[in-house]
Amino acid sequence: MLGRERTEDTMEAGRAGRAVVASVRGREGAQGKPRLDDCSIRRVPRRLAMAFVLAALATPARATSFEPTSVERLARQSDVIAVGRVIETQVVAQGPAGLPGIHTRVELAVEEMLAGVPVSVVTFWVHGGTLGDRMRVVPGQARFSRGERVLVFLFRTPAGALFPAGMARGKWLVLEQGGRRWAAPTVPLDGGHGAALVPGVLGALPPGAVTVEELAARVRAARGGR
Repeated sequence: MLGRERTEDTMEAGRAGRAVVASVRGREGAQGKPRLDDCSIRRVPRRLAMAFVLAALATPARATSFEPTSVERLARQSDVIAVGRVIETQVVAQGPAGLPGIHTRVELAVEEMLAGVPVSVVTFWVHGGTLGDRMRVVPGQARFSRGERVLVFLFRTPAGALFPAGMARGKWLVLEQGGRRWAAPTVPLDGGHGAALVPGVLGALPPGAVTVEELAARVRAARGGR
């Protein structure tokens, strides 16, 4: 079962590496005007460029459907599971080991390791990002911002690079409430359409939130105490 889950996750990452949804480049059409399907942000008004970027970023969240999964399955798929704060993101033209397409390199200052060898900083990758006047958006991929406090499920590729297990399902936001740490999935685990998680109004916890302690216990049980 574990081997099949790892294979499925590796195939999913491979498909994501090829699935370029939006590519914004600095080339002109035959008559010197920006092409609608290949438009340069530098050549359009700032407001229009921002609207284009926001629309491109919002579309995958509405359109992406996920196969149902669970904490236990994510735990078995993962080589590293960590709680921490994002301290750096770097967008590069290629991924690890020369993977084609724009990728984002993420550094996480670790607060707690739930699985994997204890380290102070975990480095992992996600498909997509914005580099100069080029943008690559991959359906269902997690996005990370500096300063975010997260819990991540990460699997290791044959080349040794770490990626979120289950793409966006491998990213959980960590919140403090009532003196306890809570982890909330950024997309629903029961399938359906993915969307960015919006923290609860007036202190209410987001859907699917569980304490980090409960999540850690479920992870250990799913991994046979490892």
